[in-house]
Amino acid sequence: MTSDTNEENFFNRLIGNQVIVKIENGTEFQGILVNFDGSMNVALEHAEEWSGGKLIQQYGDVFIRGNNVFYITPKKKEKENENEKEKDKEN
Repeated sequence: MTSDTNEENFFNRLIGNQVIVKIENGTEFQGILVNFDGSMNVALEHAEEWSGGKLIQQYGDVFIRGNNVFYITPKKKEKENENEKEKDKEN
């Protein structure tokens, strides 16, 4: 299995789910991943713009050019965040 196939499978599993897209200037966009292409162009629905941990703006749909994308990651659900905090307290 090639690297391209692994990356494509990763992103295909994220379609329809909440993601965080961080762009080169540090701004994050959170929303539902609708589509992506080989150039890492990304389309999000119900997107929010975050900077410095603060909500800046809410949008309907957002298109982010791939050359601006620093990373894309699944957004953790609140329950997952609570479980991680509990594990940290135990250690």
